[in-house]
Amino acid sequence: MSLVPLCVAAACLEPRGVGELPPLDATVALVVLDATGAAHPAESIPRRPRLQLSLALDVADAQVLLVPGAVDAALVSDLRSPPWSADTLARALPLVAEVTRSTTTLRPVSALPPGSGWVLVVPPWARTRGGGFVGASVAQPIAVRSEAAGATLVESFPPAGALGLPTNLRAVDLAFDDALGEFDAVDVVRAAGTTSARVASVECASVGLRGQRCARVTPPTLAPDEAFTLVAHPLDRFGDPVPVELRFATGSTADDPPVGVAWACAPDEQAWFGGCLLALDDRFELRARFAGPTRLRLVTAGAERMDITRYGAVTLSIGPLVPDTAFPWSVTAEGTSGAARLESGSLRTASARPAVVIQEVRPNPIGREPTQESVLLCARGTDALGLGGASLTDDPARAGDRLPDGVVLPPGGCVLVVADDFDPGAPFDLPPPPGLPLLRVGASIGSGGLSNAGEPLLVRGPDGARWAWAPALAVPDEGRCLVRADAPAGVDATYSVGPCRHGLP
Repeated sequence: MSLVPLCVAAACLEPRGVGELPPLDATVALVVLDATGAAHPAESIPRRPRLQLSLALDVADAQVLLVPGAVDAALVSDLRSPPWSADTLARALPLVAEVTRSTTTLRPVSALPPGSGWVLVVPPWARTRGGGFVGASVAQPIAVRSEAAGATLVESFPPAGALGLPTNLRAVDLAFDDALGEFDAVDVVRAAGTTSARVASVECASVGLRGQRCARVTPPTLAPDEAFTLVAHPLDRFGDPVPVELRFATGSTADDPPVGVAWACAPDEQAWFGGCLLALDDRFELRARFAGPTRLRLVTAGAERMDITRYGAVTLSIGPLVPDTAFPWSVTAEGTSGAARLESGSLRTASARPAVVIQEVRPNPIGREPTQESVLLCARGTDALGLGGASLTDDPARAGDRLPDGVVLPPGGCVLVVADDFDPGAPFDLPPPPGLPLLRVGASIGSGGLSNAGEPLLVRGPDGARWAWAPALAVPDEGRCLVRADAPAGVDATYSVGPCRHGLP
């Protein structure tokens, strides 16, 4: 493929200071290769490409850039004269160059993200190996494949950098985002020397990792308080090595039974040693947190979910389930040595919840906070809905603000929850539409008002059951709202930050 001359207003740019220099006589062409030498079209390249130009550049004076996105006004302006601006250089990906008598092959120093778009730009002041200049601005858009673009290591269990691991570490599981070639050994580098560890393929779902290809490394017996590194370079589908270099350290013991971290459960959650189990009308949700890396498995209603913790919290969910029905459940927590703890019991799903949704949240009004904050509740069913005895809270462990008695929403009706001093006629913010009822719930909504940084919101029924919820998403800009996408009640809808509408189209 030939590089496209970069022109503006139908005229190619003539940079100051190089326009009088003789341009190259030959057409500059680009070929995208992989590690095996196979060529790829510019619109579907691997993530570790070889970008071969049909001219020999002076590597010491290399000025060719690979920038993300498309050719924009800033890049066009920057091409008018050397040198490159600091802003352009800051967003360019570093390249490694290999030059022959007639070609220059450029390789990005890191793998390109799947689905990403780039522009390879050759400026007119780029110097050739023969001492001349390119003399004309040329550019070539390229795009990385969205799938099957070449593998990278995406996660491991235990997580990279984990400390205090047991000396009888059972395994290190690795997840890659694409297929690999033959991969059967990993070097274990320790102070005492380097040994080889066996590698076997495993199903990602069976070890709680997210990837297209997973592998299990079985390390040798480790010493107490020993640092070690796993090193390997398996080949991806295009013949490129995929770097694996993970550092760990053991502790002083041979075992690591799971240790749950104290967690305050909400009133409608059931506590267990590692966290809290919530029964909704259509599913069970398990929240857990442990002191060290732990593999967690939830089994109920003939289904299974697995995930891993990385010194933090993890949530597992199983559904859809039948409302108001008892199901047996079991939770297995397994440490990195293989030591496990099992708990089980029976839990009943909640009764079918009313068809009410949190349609819109305004935590960051242009006017006064928290006075002008608001939450829009809407009925999405075919029956009228009474809100008497229900509550709105920004903390699952709190009862929250009780909604006034006597409020009934007709099918499709909405109500705006506000503070006592909310002024519907205040300037700056969008006023509520005529006829929209206001429910005043005190000095502020929630505990001291709604956080601009994001916090979860729950609507609970009189019995404490969860009727509706909205996620903790930040709303940094004044006058914007957290808005629920159009979806029936009872369906987990997506929320995004957008203009406040008070439910209007």
